[in-house]
Amino acid sequence: MTRKTPLRSKTPLKRSNGLKRSGRLRYASPKRQREYKEYANVRKAYLTLHPICERCKKNKATQVHHKAQRHGALLNRYDLFAALCHGCHHWIHENGREARRQGWTIDTTHLPQDPDQENQVPPQSQVHTPE
Repeated sequence: MTRKTPLRSKTPLKRSNGLKRSGRLRYASPKRQREYKEYANVRKAYLTLHPICERCKKNKATQVHHKAQRHGALLNRYDLFAALCHGCHHWIHENGREARRQGWTIDTTHLPQDPDQENQVPPQSQVHTPE
């Protein structure tokens, strides 16, 4: 059987020019934009109150991990935060089953979304002090 159409090359396509971005990649509603601004303030306050990684207790905490996911009313709930160094945060996301067993991630299906907890900074009694 002969082919009437030429065979296509099996090499990936090469573009002569790069892909161009036009404006924003994602749309965020005005409500979500306000939540992100509030999250930036809550995140900064949480890292100020917890300067040491909560997992290894050695390195400086530079990232906030959300034990539950970052959507809806759970975005700004400080009781679901964990201040972590980059290495520990990476470990948690790479080792999901073990992290869940140790309590670094939790199942959100049975978690009540309490709007009273939203946007609150933890009391000074919960400030982490280096040992």
